[in-house]
Amino acid sequence: MVVGVISILAATVVVNLRGARERAMDSRVASALGQVRVVAEMIKSRYHSYANLCVATSTSSSLRTTRPDLLTIAAEIDANNGATVAPAVCFVTATEYCVSTQLIGGTGLDQYWCVRSDGRAGRADGQCSSATACLGL
Repeated sequence: MVVGVISILAATVVVNLRGARERAMDSRVASALGQVRVVAEMIKSRYHSYANLCVATSTSSSLRTTRPDLLTIAAEIDANNGATVAPAVCFVTATEYCVSTQLIGGTGLDQYWCVRSDGRAGRADGQCSSATACLGL
């Protein structure tokens, strides 16, 4: 009887700890994306444009990891959003940007975190699709 009660309690604790770990990792991803905003403003201050924030290929657009500060941020995002989640998506124009990534603890319509040049940041229904659009933010 005692063993059964202890087993039930242990299973409950394990389930609760898993959720707490995912929330903590999502918080670190959101914090890293907040640092993107700082770097973006430094880039704009120096180059009078956000263009050096992202690099585009024929299939995607991501943070410009040739910059050491963005490489560190991208590594933090990758380390905390799990191996099954794609890298952060980045869209930019000279005057605007949007960066987003999927969260591992998100469910349904709030599984992405986005930051935009207009100062808005938060959970969103989808990733950035342009320099100004993050679905649901």
